[in-house]
Amino acid sequence: MIPAGYDPVTLNHWLWFKYQCHECSPADFQRLFENVIKRAKPEFLQIKACGNIGDRKCDGLLHADGTVFQVYSPDELKQSELKKKIREDCDGAAKHWKNMKNWVFVYNAWRGLPPDIPGVLDEQRQKHPKLTIDHISSDKLWEMVRELSLRQRTEILGAPAGYEHLFFGPSASENEIGQALEEGRFVLVQDLMSPINLRDAVAAMAPRRPFGAPLWVRPEVGNLPWTDAVAEQAGILDEAIQRSRELLPRFSVFSLAQIPLAIHLGFVLSDRVDVDCYQFDRERKTWRWPDNASDADLDIDVKGMPVKKVNKAGDVVVRVSLSAAIASDDTRMVAKGVFEIDLMVKKPDVMWLRSAAQLGVLGTKFREVLRGIRDNVPGCQRIHLFYAGPTGGAVVIGQQINPRMNPPVETYEYSRSCDPRYRHALTLQDYRGYRLVESVGQSQTKSSDVKTPVGMSGTLPGRSSSIVGSGSQNAGTAPLPGMKMKVAAVIQFIAGDRGGGLRSQIQIPREEKAIRDAVSLGRYRDSFEFAPSVLAASIDNVISCHRNRPWIIHLVGHGDERRMVLVRDRDPLVELMLLEPGQAETLFGNFPVRVRLIVFNTCHSLELARHLADKNVVDMTIGIEGQIPDDHAIRFATTFYRQLAEGLSIQAAFELAGLQLGDLGAASRPQLFHADGVAPESVVFANGGDG
Repeated sequence: MIPAGYDPVTLNHWLWFKYQCHECSPADFQRLFENVIKRAKPEFLQIKACGNIGDRKCDGLLHADGTVFQVYSPDELKQSELKKKIREDCDGAAKHWKNMKNWVFVYNAWRGLPPDIPGVLDEQRQKHPKLTIDHISSDKLWEMVRELSLRQRTEILGAPAGYEHLFFGPSASENEIGQALEEGRFVLVQDLMSPINLRDAVAAMAPRRPFGAPLWVRPEVGNLPWTDAVAEQAGILDEAIQRSRELLPRFSVFSLAQIPLAIHLGFVLSDRVDVDCYQFDRERKTWRWPDNASDADLDIDVKGMPVKKVNKAGDVVVRVSLSAAIASDDTRMVAKGVFEIDLMVKKPDVMWLRSAAQLGVLGTKFREVLRGIRDNVPGCQRIHLFYAGPTGGAVVIGQQINPRMNPPVETYEYSRSCDPRYRHALTLQDYRGYRLVESVGQSQTKSSDVKTPVGMSGTLPGRSSSIVGSGSQNAGTAPLPGMKMKVAAVIQFIAGDRGGGLRSQIQIPREEKAIRDAVSLGRYRDSFEFAPSVLAASIDNVISCHRNRPWIIHLVGHGDERRMVLVRDRDPLVELMLLEPGQAETLFGNFPVRVRLIVFNTCHSLELARHLADKNVVDMTIGIEGQIPDDHAIRFATTFYRQLAEGLSIQAAFELAGLQLGDLGAASRPQLFHADGVAPESVVFANGGDG
């Protein structure tokens, strides 16, 4: 599985590293290891085999630490041969290297180790009690590569195609490479209505320069509403942001698209991403902003904004008139509101936008309008947005719409030849991680290919409102009238171990597989979707989960006591950091989409679970006061998720899962907590469940 969150250079290096591990000979893998360890640990001593004595069972060492490395990468991995090699090499190293304190087994087994090998390593620990016996897999070796500087990585794995100029320039210092990566922009091209000349677009960016290949956003646009188009567009953009996360992505956006799709593009990017928008100048035939735009119109008036709080429920109409004045009669043909607000310039014109500064003013004004609606029209149910202006401005307006703070925003496509002239195109709202999994009315045809990402919807004729699992007021915004959606709850698995005891290394994937298998057997298995698993190597890794919009987070503890810790690599060692209630509150409370359930399937997690529920950070939590054995914890989790997939409520699934614990004491049994106003006996995550 390709990891999420890698920037293009790191992703290229990861792919090339994986390829080398898969295709290399035993000698090639040893050279790869040596190239990595020499840069990670400059004190590393490379040992050369000599005549009859060979290398004395040592492929390299850290003399001061007393650490001896032995590398193994067979063309064909056979358990009997591997067991024999571990015993011979470890015993031989202990005999020849009298100051040895640590013996590290480095191996390249891309499909995992045979099942008896952990036992052989334990056998050697008992035989040599004064030795610390550890291991480094090819996956862990990659993590060591990731910790190296870009220059060092490139020395080992080469410069990725398309990025050679960053590394091989005459004065490409480490700082200059880093600066180029920081200042580079991902070029995003949305050319749905007219082709965009990429050379002209790149020239308009100067002195900034593009980073990597351009990203083309070209969803297939069919008949209204554009449900499929925005789903495809959101998927492209979400993936781009995820892949470039480590670079704090910066985008240069060039758009010639239908206004609703340009607004949606900005909506998905959000104001949390650094975006430079450009506008094609029809007179000058260029994307480059004029060198002198001192006469650009920066005055945008706002009319119709309520100045006092109005306790009246209803919709609000917002008209943005930049390139042409929007007629109120046209908008009232399709939408009416308790308030109608106009953002307009004194002289609307297709050439109004001449400066990036105007986009800044537009964004600020529109943000103020949204704030005014939130403050003074608390009963606002929907915002109907009508926009006449440049596509660059449409992208900026979309960026200001925060789905967690604002009601759903309806957008419209204009055509003078139609009656009425405005037709509904799509809705911007937060679907809290749900995806569309079933089609309309009586049809049994599934539309799992049409995913509904967070923040979009479209009116689908013949659909009735159906959002399931809404056991609290925070369950999300209802879809448009006439729209039926069945949704999948995203389950995020977070493992708190990546290099500790061998037993925990085995148990954690075992638990994840057991949960996935249990859900797959359920009657409503299509109601659940698993996000890529995350290793809790740092708080940043856990924070990154928010991009998956998880509905359920399942945390597995570290080591034999299943403690809830974060693990931070320190070369072959690890540093453990306990997760405190305050940390957890800040961590999960700032997820942009509210988490419905957190399962702490870990020891000593009761206070964490109780704290998050009491503070209303999440709807429900499960925690354990004392210690729980691995087998019991896995059986509990397996039954719990199987019953959720059978359509049972949280409470019912929890009680049935408890039957798997036998006569375990109260301190070792999971406990269920819930926030005020949440009734676990009424919350059903499965579509079609009885709860």
